[in-house]
Amino acid sequence: MSTLLLSMFQCIVQVVNQTTFLDLRYIKQYLESLEYIVKAFAPGSLGKVVNDTDYQIGSLSVKLRVQDANVSVLVFKNNKIKISGGLNKADAGAMTNATFDALLNDSFVISTIRILFGHDYSCTWSVSKKMVNGCLYKNEPIGKTNYMRFIKNLKAVFNEQDIILPEFMQQNGKKRGRICAVKVKNRKLPGSFAVDHSGNVQFFAYNNVEDMLLHAAQLENVWV
Repeated sequence: MSTLLLSMFQCIVQVVNQTTFLDLRYIKQYLESLEYIVKAFAPGSLGKVVNDTDYQIGSLSVKLRVQDANVSVLVFKNNKIKISGGLNKADAGAMTNATFDALLNDSFVISTIRILFGHDYSCTWSVSKKMVNGCLYKNEPIGKTNYMRFIKNLKAVFNEQDIILPEFMQQNGKKRGRICAVKVKNRKLPGSFAVDHSGNVQFFAYNNVEDMLLHAAQLENVWV
């Protein structure tokens, strides 16, 4: 099996400001002075763009270039910032939770806050939530003829309630599966992976790297 690679992250940063709320109008003007393209949205909506400077702003959206990676940022009026971006296919096996948290904080969160508020901006912050995605590939495709046997082996290793069959195999259509991929949820923890017959595996929404690595290790016992 190929190396498990980290594909992207998402995190929520809680900012402690000197004022009650972040001044979104000032942040928008500041970023635009640096020639960033900023979208302002109405409170409670990410679809209604605010162009009127007198209209209330609920959140800001801006795309940044941080550590040679594209990062999408949403700044909310409740002092929260949502940051998401690519991880340049970093080797998950070379990381612990501590080293991943250091990478996230030092390379992405601090850099993003400095861009948003300027180097002299005084605030404290903490990451309140985070998730990480990954991917790996089987060295040889499972193949269509072996795919049903692969799913049977999955059921022998994982709890059947945690397995969502591909859409084409579902009879009641109540579960949300991928059309040609079987999905396996992480037992009692956030995260899941999906495998198609080509051997392409996508890992979604794990709380940390080590949980993802453990789930991937269980998958090694299933390959046919």
